[in-house]
Amino acid sequence: MAEKGEENNSAIASVVDKKTNDDDNDESATIKYKWPPLESDPQIFNDYMSSMGLSSTKYSFSELFGFDDDLLAFVPQPVMAIILNAEYTQSRTERPQGSPPSSDMYYMKQTTELDNACGIVACLHAIYNNNNEITLEPNSVLSTFREKVLPLSPEERAVALENYTSFKKEYRAVASKGQSSTSRPTKHHFTAFIYDNNNNLVELCGCKAGPLVIHPIDDDASTSSRNLLKDAATEIMRRVKAEEITQSVSVMALSSNVG
Repeated sequence: MAEKGEENNSAIASVVDKKTNDDDNDESATIKYKWPPLESDPQIFNDYMSSMGLSSTKYSFSELFGFDDDLLAFVPQPVMAIILNAEYTQSRTERPQGSPPSSDMYYMKQTTELDNACGIVACLHAIYNNNNEITLEPNSVLSTFREKVLPLSPEERAVALENYTSFKKEYRAVASKGQSSTSRPTKHHFTAFIYDNNNNLVELCGCKAGPLVIHPIDDDASTSSRNLLKDAATEIMRRVKAEEITQSVSVMALSSNVG
């Protein structure tokens, strides 16, 4: 059964990225690639995503230093997505699992092969679900990958990422810049928060069954008054108080520099 599954995964990957085998060196062809964890550092995310095709002059990741209004005011606006890195007190099966994604939302799974790649999965969820707001560099890795995986299922998109050499090469380089050890297991996990087309706050995590729609903080608030940064911050604070996650959290915002 395992061998048959591996053959199917390889077939999917070959369709998505025909250049993978050509780009792989002899070592990568014989040694299984291990995705090291990324440091929750805006500079690392900026360096990585800009090298993949996200313009550093137009868009940037920045750190949240707290959830008070005075501290949130330092975050560049407009905010298009929030990326949370948290340590969970519940097992994955005990957490809300979400629902199958709608056709207008980009969602992908995080497989065991992607082990510590939750950082890049969160980035892809944040960037690709702001397609109307973000213009990727033409013929870049991010742009090309998106075009190739859009017709695929969430599971197939994960397999495609597993085998996409262009992401792997730079990933290991930026992961080595972090201060944390990349050799020991990490207890933290990255997820992304966005607004869907119905203006609902949604958490995207590849380990769930699908996107998790979070009820609006204020059901009476109009669409124009909604604020992604504050809504996500409120939800994160709720989880800390409910002890669903520990206080060991870090949060980044993906913002437009031209808004």
